[in-house]
Amino acid sequence: PGSVSDPFLYRHMGVGTFTGRTGYTTITGTSDDSYLLPFHGLEGTFLREVYGEGVEGRAENPLFGEESVSTTLYGVGEAGQTPLGILHSSEDQGYLAELISIPFQIGTANSDGIVEMLFGLFRDLNLTVESPEIVSRAVDINVSGTVHQLGDVFLIKTLVANLGGAGGSFVVRLYDGDLILKTDAIYIPPGGVATVETTWIPTLAGQRVIMVKADYYQDVEEVFEGNNNPFINVPVYFFFDDLEDTDASSWEHEATIVRINGENALEFLDETQEQYTNIVKDWSEANGFNSTSRYSHSASFSFWSGQEPPPPLDVVICMDTSSSMSGDPIAKLKVAAKALVAQLSDQDRVALMWYAGSGNVHNVSFTQLTESGRAYINSQIDSMTPKAITQIWDMSGAGISYAYYGHAAGHVPAVVILSDGVDRLGDDSEPPEPDDNNDLNTLERGSNRWCPWHSFGQVVTYTSHFGKYGGDASSYGFWYTVTFPSPTTRNGLLNAPLPVFTIGLNLEHHSPPNSPSTSTKPAEKSVNTYAYYTGGAESGTVEYNLWRMATTSQGGKYFYSPDENSLLSVFNTVAYELKKLQTLTRSSGAGTPTDSEQYSRGGTRAPACVEPGDRYIITEEFSLLGANSARLVYFQKYQMDVGSNGGVVLVGTSDDGTEWRYRYVIPQGQYSGNLDLESYRYDDYGREMRWVYNGVSAGGRYDWERVTVDLTPFRGKSHVKIMFLYLAVTWGVGEGWFIDDVEVRISRSDTQPPTSAIADQWYLAEDEVIAHSGSHFWSFVDPTYGLKPGADAALYLRPVDLTSAKWARLTFYVRFNINSNSGFPPDCLRVEISTDNWKSFRTLHNGVRIGWGVTGTEGDLSDGIADGKSYTGIPDDGLTAEEANYWVSSETLTRFQGDLTAYRGKTVHIRFRVVTNGYPLVGPKPYDHYEDPDLFKGVYLDDIV
Repeated sequence: PGSVSDPFLYRHMGVGTFTGRTGYTTITGTSDDSYLLPFHGLEGTFLREVYGEGVEGRAENPLFGEESVSTTLYGVGEAGQTPLGILHSSEDQGYLAELISIPFQIGTANSDGIVEMLFGLFRDLNLTVESPEIVSRAVDINVSGTVHQLGDVFLIKTLVANLGGAGGSFVVRLYDGDLILKTDAIYIPPGGVATVETTWIPTLAGQRVIMVKADYYQDVEEVFEGNNNPFINVPVYFFFDDLEDTDASSWEHEATIVRINGENALEFLDETQEQYTNIVKDWSEANGFNSTSRYSHSASFSFWSGQEPPPPLDVVICMDTSSSMSGDPIAKLKVAAKALVAQLSDQDRVALMWYAGSGNVHNVSFTQLTESGRAYINSQIDSMTPKAITQIWDMSGAGISYAYYGHAAGHVPAVVILSDGVDRLGDDSEPPEPDDNNDLNTLERGSNRWCPWHSFGQVVTYTSHFGKYGGDASSYGFWYTVTFPSPTTRNGLLNAPLPVFTIGLNLEHHSPPNSPSTSTKPAEKSVNTYAYYTGGAESGTVEYNLWRMATTSQGGKYFYSPDENSLLSVFNTVAYELKKLQTLTRSSGAGTPTDSEQYSRGGTRAPACVEPGDRYIITEEFSLLGANSARLVYFQKYQMDVGSNGGVVLVGTSDDGTEWRYRYVIPQGQYSGNLDLESYRYDDYGREMRWVYNGVSAGGRYDWERVTVDLTPFRGKSHVKIMFLYLAVTWGVGEGWFIDDVEVRISRSDTQPPTSAIADQWYLAEDEVIAHSGSHFWSFVDPTYGLKPGADAALYLRPVDLTSAKWARLTFYVRFNINSNSGFPPDCLRVEISTDNWKSFRTLHNGVRIGWGVTGTEGDLSDGIADGKSYTGIPDDGLTAEEANYWVSSETLTRFQGDLTAYRGKTVHIRFRVVTNGYPLVGPKPYDHYEDPDLFKGVYLDDIV
């Protein structure tokens, strides 16, 4: 089995192979690829040919005839060179073919080695020792496969023989270096052979030592405690591809047809230089997006749309502190009011009002909610104490007036009002509510300047008022006409020009507060279920008056709290309503499924998905004709409110390039958040745009993240655009949305030759005449029309894991015919490497390309240095360029630097990138893509290692 140099030595002495090595002949078969074993104290055995002095026997040896050669076998170790015997061989078929002889003087010089040799010879004559003797030879170790790469699966097999006269059970281990791959306990009868095998997945590259250790710990008493531990060296590659595995599973290829980065379409050229390329490199339309150098993924610019911060709130909180609020109610009110304040921002301001007693209202002026301002407001809330008199309408009027006339420019004013009973006159010693008919004349007299019976800004004189009083959550009140001692002129509280939020605590409650109604005036002091009397606009329950104050105001609401335990929940809801006041005003109907087909603004067709206040930026159009697949890749960084505004991606298509419709698309990895739950936005096809990018990018780290969107559903379209749309449904805080390095990439078949219509011209070609080895190679060229002008296409190698590398090197064979003249860009082959999962690349060569001209046509000194390299590369083995079919090793290219040792410890992505000048052969600025138009055209790669 295996590769045996001499069947005689293998069969009779257990020697596997012997090969010439610097004047010596080496035989293999033991643990260190020599014949002698470590326990002899010798490092190895080498055999050299000796001529003359009677050792080389020819005619004087009658057993072998005149055509015989004798080779002396020498052992080399600590004792120097010691002979073991003489191998006689004859090519004359009439004589003995091979014989090992041990002259007396040799035997006395190296008796240990002779014993081993004789054991094999005697065993062949059935002269055995009644003990086991296990032997394993390097030649019998076999590893499946011809090329071994990290991560692939292989089978290791070895033969283990028992040359002794007795059977035995042995422990056999297979190793990759120090790593045990397999442990097996086997019984081998005398003269028997066993097979030990295991699967092997290399985890380390380089020269791997595959070793067999049979009876390593000498558990079995053998004839010789040696010959048990052979090994072989197996080279393991991080990557090896001769491209004969035609599924191309280790490769991807694509062309970039859009690259917008704020600088230039080809990042390796200076942005000030004019570039001739067919890559789309600019926006066709921008609204609310600007170029910025504040942040950029690739230096120096990106595109940014900021959020508009919400305008601060100016909130006046008016609280009923009448005697009926004593005890638990006022304690719960303080907690609820402070909870509302806690939910306002540091830019907001708060003012407070409550009853001070003796007909007065306590006022706390607008205070910004800085750390100290917030503490001050909370301390004022804590200082409130109950008083008897109830001035609900005058306090409400004071609060609305102060909010309306006293709010700061650019701030949003609002008023919050709480009451638990009727407006009445009295002093601080009186009970909280009228307890007999004599007290009824106090109703509606706590206030004398404001009332909820007519509109804000109007002044009306009243001599009496008909209303319903005295009820609570468990009982109905009674109707009563209040007659004022003299005509009372009052300002109205209805239809206030700002949001008024009112809260009724433990009042007579109706749901809704204006039901049921009666058109017939109730009798005086009657008790019934009616909420208000339709014949008198000002007549109704206290709740009804609070309700119509709120609902007639600009954006206010009424809330009912059945008891003080519900106040915290109600005030939290009011806080939410206050934050909603900062929502942007939006038109209704825009972007609904029903109108999206014909949506227009100002007579001009516009995407239905865009509303006033939104911001967007749209690429120039591009074509996806001829593509098998396509994708959008870009980088973004954002900081936007969670669950409010957000950024989305849309793809626009058109039949003729004039009328565009945009479809909302979902990126790989999904969007990070959702739009405000009360906002509904649709694309031009009526698809809801619910999911958006908001929050903080990169999982909260506020860093750049790579986004990929599959554009394959749009392949075959000749007019395509990409829109980045910022949906502004509310005010927001945070720095906004940054976009950079926007690319659209297309790909096509691995094996079909390309056409001139598509920029991705990479394909796995088959031609054994052209290929460097085998019959397959990567080609970048249209076989009919040659290199496509203005292309930028890359061939990507699968990720290569160098985490365990001590050193690494990239080599490949290349064949190109590239114009040596410069250009912007010049036609070029670039080799680039990434260590950050494709986010950025750097070159593995000096300059913008690895070489130029026709490969193999320049000699060593053409670059001025005698180093075996040139700008075109140099063919192997002294061949001419034509004899080598113009293939050269990357090792011979002056500009290429294949040493990857600097990247050890990392996983790398490598790509081969072809960029061509955008001008055709003819035109105002012609560019000839070929150094020699009469030779092959394009770029070719093979045998990448």
